[in-house]
Amino acid sequence: MGGRTFGIVLTREVCEIDPVERYLDQWRRHMRAWKAEDHLGYPSRSPAFRSGGSRGEDTFEDMCAEVDNMAGYAMEAIVDDLEPMERAALSSFYLGTQFPGRDLHPLLDRAKQKIRRKLPSRGLV
Repeated sequence: MGGRTFGIVLTREVCEIDPVERYLDQWRRHMRAWKAEDHLGYPSRSPAFRSGGSRGEDTFEDMCAEVDNMAGYAMEAIVDDLEPMERAALSSFYLGTQFPGRDLHPLLDRAKQKIRRKLPSRGLV
């Protein structure tokens, strides 16, 4: 296959979160990375893991940040493949973009269904 796969540390808390919601939250953080208030402190956990070298050249925080970044880019590619109004629905609900007078709930549900089918193809489990 040749692609990267992002693993998950299976805690009870992680197992109870829908993968689509987990990765949409990661996408939200990825898309808002330029805002200073989102970087006041490093998150206490990552939705994925990666092992480092035996010499310890990477710190745990560096590995978490790299995995989060890769997952954010993978989700960005999935979202970019959606129809414009589906992207608008995601933007409205996860990024706070305003679309007055539009009911985007049906489009949000459809976008999430498409994302669920595309997660494995981007290595997100």
